[in-house]
Parts: sequence; C-alpha cells; structure tokens
Amino acid sequence: MTNVIEVQNLSKQFKIDGPVKKFFLSRFTNVISGVGHKRKLLPLRDINFEVGIGEKLGFIGRNGAGKSTLLKLISGIYQTKTGKIIVNGSLIYLSNLSNGLKQRLSVKDNIFLVGGIFGLSTKEIKKLYNRIVEFSDLEKFVDSKFYQLSSGMQQRISFSITMHCLEFLNPDIMLLDEVLPEFGDEEFKNKSNKKIQELISGGKTVIIVSHNLNTIQKFCSRVLWLNGGQLMKQGNPKEIIDEYLKFIEE
Repeated sequence: MTNVIEVQNLSKQFKIDGPVKKFFLSRFTNVISGVGHKRKLLPLRDINFEVGIGEKLGFIGRNGAGKSTLLKLISGIYQTKTGKIIVNGSLIYLSNLSNGLKQRLSVKDNIFLVGGIFGLSTKEIKKLYNRIVEFSDLEKFVDSKFYQLSSGMQQRISFSITMHCLEFLNPDIMLLDEVLPEFGDEEFKNKSNKKIQELISGGKTVIIVSHNLNTIQKFCSRVLWLNGGQLMKQGNPKEIIDEYLKFIEE
C-alpha cells in the first residue's frame, strides 16, 4: 500500500505562561521586561505511523491526549520542529462546522460566505446552493437571519454547507476533528450518516477524531490510541477500543 501520510519521530512542545511568582520584585521585573515564567507543555512525544491511500484511520483517547494537536500538525496549522511529516495529496482539515458563519447574515448569505471560505467561486456556490438548502430541509428559512434559527437548524445548515463543499472540492485526504453528526432527529441523523459514508467511501484517505467510539468503529479500518501525548497502541478498531475502555474504567 502506498502511503499518503508519514509521521516520523514527531514531538510537539508549547511554551505557556506559568504561575505568577509570589515575590513582588520578581513580578515587577517581569512586568517591566515583558518576560514571565514559562513552562513547557509536551502534547505529543515521539509519534510514528503511516496512512495508506484510501485508508480510514481513527484516533481515540481522553481529552488532552494530543489527537487534535496531531491533526493540526498534519494539516500544517501547527509547525513541526521535532520530527517529520510527509503528506502526498490535497488535504482539508475540519474541526468546527460553524466556523465562518455570521449570526446577523441570512442563511443564503452564509452559504455564499462559507463557500467562499472553502475557496469556491460565486458561480460554483450557485451550482451547489439548491442541494445545500434541500439537504438541510430549510427551504422556508433561506432569508432568515442565522441567529433566528434554532441550534438544531443551525447545525443542519452548517453540516450541509460543509459536506457539499467537500464533495465539490474532492480532496485526496480529509481530517475530521469531532465533526461527525450527533444532532437532529433520527431522520436527519440517518441522512447525515449516509452522506458521510458516501463522502469517505470513494477511495479517499480519511482520519477521524471522535469521542464517539461507535462512530470510530463504524467508519474506520484501523485505530490509533493516544494517551498523554504518546501512541499507546494501534490496530483493529474493536480490539483497540475494547482495550481503551478497560483502561479508562480502571
């Protein structure tokens, strides 16, 4: 299997503000110099793995395990200083379906706004417009301000915009960070899951981060378990998930 992603000896370090020192002179000096006490945070340590063409890979682990940091490094949002990441192919990273949406704009205007953020032209968005609206079942609300919609309606239109833009752009690699649908009535959940299935089953390489272990087991052919910034285990989804559940219950 040809690899489209290779992660080699990857570590990531952040410097964050530490606790304020108690002594007045130290605090005063720090304020004047602009230099405060920094402590190091290591969200990832010596990570190695490969992803083949068309593979569906899932990341699991507790909050703070390093899952989102890893996806942001692969996508280039964070820079790599220690280790190496090789990506072959076009890539899109998604972490928040509501990014770019403006509460004071209409549903229609938001469709064009977010489509533009994805890099689509006005002409291209017009081709997708009717499909986006019909999928969300919000034909009667296209002129409503976004803030006037219920939270469920907002999630439906944001999901529809994102999925149809992704479908149009057709990237080689998709990084999905807690974006799979967990909202709406059963009919919309089923429709959304079917859309996701269509999108990721067409030979694309997909990495999914989700706390929903059923979702991971459903969509992924291999799972990587991260804990405290380290790769604990990887392999068959059911086996790794069972081990992970035993670990967190102890």
